[in-house]
Amino acid sequence: DSGQEAYERFAQMHLQLYRSVLEPKPEPYAVSPFERVAGHENPANSHVTLDGDPLTRWETERNQTAQMIYDIVLDGVYPVAGVRLDCGVTGEAYARKLRVFLSEDNEIWTEADVYTEDHERYYFSCMPGRYIRLMTGDPGEELDCVWAIAELEVLIQAEE
Repeated sequence: DSGQEAYERFAQMHLQLYRSVLEPKPEPYAVSPFERVAGHENPANSHVTLDGDPLTRWETERNQTAQMIYDIVLDGVYPVAGVRLDCGVTGEAYARKLRVFLSEDNEIWTEADVYTEDHERYYFSCMPGRYIRLMTGDPGEELDCVWAIAELEVLIQAEE
């Protein structure tokens, strides 16, 4: 019966789709292969994002505006899948409309399509990068807070 065969093909296709959504995927994992970090504002304090102390933090010296930059240089090219930016004890100091750019050579840059659910973990499709530029977007309003990073992790795609 062709109706029965069509139904079975339809059911099989939906089962495959369902499994592809539910099966665990390789999760990005946090690593710290840093060569250096530098905020364009308050650069002397940039290193505290790597000190393991959530009570110390780098922050801009003025209220957050568009195009504030924090640069990360890794010790090699990695398959980067996201960043984790813990803004510390004040949860309001997260980057508004964060933009992320990656480059293998510090010359050709690609903007990642970033998504977040908690303003701490920012994910995007995995792409190779050694140089990572974090940039605030236009908040659309005047903000009464700085941008701060207490702890920083780059999320590298786990090998399958």
